[in-house]
Amino acid sequence: MNIRRFFIPLLFASLIMLGACRQEIIAPVAPSLVPFPTPTIGYVLQGVMPTPNALAPDVIAPATVVALANRGTPTPARDACPPQSSLAQLQDLPRGSNAIANEITRFLSAGGSVERLQTALRDRWRILPQDGFLRDDIDITSEGTPDIMLGLSIEDGGFFLALGCQDRAYRVLHQVVFQQTNTPQLLFADDMNVARAPEIVVTGRFCQNNDRNLCQYQTYILTWDNDLGRMVNLLNTPLLTDQLPEIVDVDNDLVDEILIKLDYIGDINTGPLRTGRQIYDWNGTLYVLSIMELDPPRYQIQVIQEADRNFLANRMGSAIELYQLAYIDEELRIWLRNEKPILQGYILYRLMLAWASQGNTGEAAIVFERLRTDFGTSTEGLADTAPFAVLGQAFWEAYTLNNSLSDGCETVLQAMANVPLALTWMNRYGARNLKYVARDMCPF
Repeated sequence: MNIRRFFIPLLFASLIMLGACRQEIIAPVAPSLVPFPTPTIGYVLQGVMPTPNALAPDVIAPATVVALANRGTPTPARDACPPQSSLAQLQDLPRGSNAIANEITRFLSAGGSVERLQTALRDRWRILPQDGFLRDDIDITSEGTPDIMLGLSIEDGGFFLALGCQDRAYRVLHQVVFQQTNTPQLLFADDMNVARAPEIVVTGRFCQNNDRNLCQYQTYILTWDNDLGRMVNLLNTPLLTDQLPEIVDVDNDLVDEILIKLDYIGDINTGPLRTGRQIYDWNGTLYVLSIMELDPPRYQIQVIQEADRNFLANRMGSAIELYQLAYIDEELRIWLRNEKPILQGYILYRLMLAWASQGNTGEAAIVFERLRTDFGTSTEGLADTAPFAVLGQAFWEAYTLNNSLSDGCETVLQAMANVPLALTWMNRYGARNLKYVARDMCPF
């Protein structure tokens, strides 16, 4: 009978200490709801959401009520923009985003028309490609005069530029350079949250460490803040996603949410990724992550790393349950070839540490004996599958002298020089999974 069908501590106790027959135990069942916002195994995580079903005024979400009450009526600024002049000329294309923004601003302030600008950007400067945009139909500042937004492809990367009129001259309202994309995309330009000014949702590609194998969409939600006199991002930080975000009123409360579908399972560069969806909602000040629904993990390493997050945060009860689940659940897939014995040895090593940190020396001893017995030598066909047995042995010998976790871990750190594969094996899972350093292997 396969030992992975049983709870590890009870199984080990019967095999090693009691010598009794094996007793079948049901695998641990994950809870259906966990505290927001910790991502975990196949759950729905919820934060504070505005009240749904908002068409009736008495049930509109509180953030929407505040926004409706604060709506302003724009006063047309007929003299804000300069009069057009055929004498205005756009100079040769300068280098750098700031210089380009300054030259476009100078040309428009001198009386250059939007039509002439568009032609020059497309035909002379050749920085307005077919997938770019030039919009002059949105009043970003709600002052009564439409402003100008451009999506360009320049030497620096994708370039978003917003310009507005004031005192018969143009000025830069905002600019963003997306360094690893050709042209940014304008996903939305309207009122998302029933506030005073429209929201501009612009996105481009962002590549981690300039690596084009590790690119995601980088999205901003920009709006004009009249008190500050500038545009602000309604996200705490730019949103990084594998798919383009969708702007949709999910809960029918008159306020649009940001829906992100997590459909990408990952690749050799990212490592395995969790699927599901995220929803960002308006809280009256910012768009914040309000709901995260994660599908059950597909791969054993995903459960192990979730256990490790709990372990490193000293949530040992949850860590132990997840390590056990990763060890016994035969439905979990492998991500890399020949990883199964390596991960099994790692789970036992971590379980030994977790039980020892709880002061349960008996359970720790049972798990250590299984680690030593099953993974004390290399598995045939693999160069070295025993590093965690080596670390386990080092820890156990030092720990049991005085029941000192710190003594055990100091010995582990010394032993790691002889088993570098302990880190190598666990750091093979791509740029968007956990990365381990030596101290992570025994942090006490």
